[in-house]
Amino acid sequence: MILQGRNLTQGLSGPDVAALHGELTRLGYTIPPAELQASQFGPATLAALQQAQADKGAPTTTVVDASAADALTAFTRLWTFSVSGHVTSAVS
Repeated sequence: MILQGRNLTQGLSGPDVAALHGELTRLGYTIPPAELQASQFGPATLAALQQAQADKGAPTTTVVDASAADALTAFTRLWTFSVSGHVTSAVS
């Protein structure tokens, strides 16, 4: 996740907050539709951030600075995966 020249705190909105939402949802945390649609760093985003940090053994923070953003990106790479292959059946 690349911050756009600012630290993310509750109350902010924008594409960098949308990127934070993406990281958190890829890790399995839920962001309410209202915060997602507004790209808003609201109370649920803060709760998801802190839960993700706690679950992964990182210090919990209220601010996403460069080091917290890097940690989230690293968590996403470690804790998500993709599956590829071919599906076949006896009839096709």
